[in-house]
Amino acid sequence: MAQGAQGGQQDEQFDIVWVLNYLYDRRKGVLYGVLAFFALAMCLYAFKPKVYTTSCTILPTEKTSGSLGGLSSLASMAGVNIGSMSSSGGKSVVITPDLYPMVSTSTPTLLALIETPVEWTDSDVPMSAYEHFYADTVQTVGKVLMKYTINLPSTIKSFFSTPRPPQPYISGESDEEGGKVSTIQLDKVRRSAINWMSSRVNVVYDDDAGVVNVSVDGDTPEQSAALAAAVLEQLQSTITDFKTRRARTTLNFMQTRYDEAVKSYEKSRAEYLNYTDRHRDYVLERTDATRQKMEDKYNLDYALVTSLQSQVETARMQLVDDTPVFAIVEPVVKPDKKSSPKLLLHAAGGILIGFIVIVGWYLMKISFYQFFDPQKYQEVKENTVGLTVRR
Repeated sequence: MAQGAQGGQQDEQFDIVWVLNYLYDRRKGVLYGVLAFFALAMCLYAFKPKVYTTSCTILPTEKTSGSLGGLSSLASMAGVNIGSMSSSGGKSVVITPDLYPMVSTSTPTLLALIETPVEWTDSDVPMSAYEHFYADTVQTVGKVLMKYTINLPSTIKSFFSTPRPPQPYISGESDEEGGKVSTIQLDKVRRSAINWMSSRVNVVYDDDAGVVNVSVDGDTPEQSAALAAAVLEQLQSTITDFKTRRARTTLNFMQTRYDEAVKSYEKSRAEYLNYTDRHRDYVLERTDATRQKMEDKYNLDYALVTSLQSQVETARMQLVDDTPVFAIVEPVVKPDKKSSPKLLLHAAGGILIGFIVIVGWYLMKISFYQFFDPQKYQEVKENTVGLTVRR
């Protein structure tokens, strides 16, 4: 039994040695195949567009309750109740940093980014991504030939339909109280620009460090840096808008009511003072009743103005308290080296892939002979010379 097992191991070892000899006999084919894949990888490296990456890091800081500090004592002297702000603050929108990647790739954010003027390799004038993609729709000689040859059915179909020019994008505001939400309609050019922008922007939240890493790819260093700055600015603006939307709505409502109350107060005060001046020497019960009625309205309007003024100041402080603060840990720096393509990666990849493909082809070939053409397999096996070991 032991001898049989040993013989099997020798046969297996003999087969492995034979395979190595078989590949050694075809070393020129392996070498030529590897060189072919290496040349293909170098061609891909030469024609692949350059990509420059700009990275920056921000640290979002959240304010805790009572973060107004010394302002609470000053506000209490002015008659503003800071304690009521904590209850209203609980209704503000809560956006944790792990939602920042979703916000950065949302449609409104991308629509704002594609309107940012940046530099392009094929244009001397800075233009936005939307303008660049819209310029690509202009008919050239090659596009005209494609239009009336391969795309002839689509050309005939579009001839009988009226083309719709691209419309300017108008963002719709949603109602805070759950009202109607306007839909967004995008033309083909904006969809292409959004897809391009979405593939270039990468926002990742580092849970361990508590920071948000932003990286943007561009065709030029200037384009990459400009887009990274736009992404950073738009991200901060969008997060601030989300977090302070309810506070701003409350402040606008209180400010409007306060302005109306001030006008009513000024009107009632003027009427009361004018009536008092005209009837200063009259001692009639009807005159006293009218004066008392106007005085009561004047006092009520004054009390309302005072109360609304306090609430307006409270809403303003709540807006300040809800506004997030972003600390820029790593600012936007224009890159000086391209991030892709990499020469060593293409060279090593071409050699490795070429070696695997060619060797795999030879192994599949002899496996095919072994199972489907034993005579040919035996012939190849007998003609294999391999490496001669000299002693």
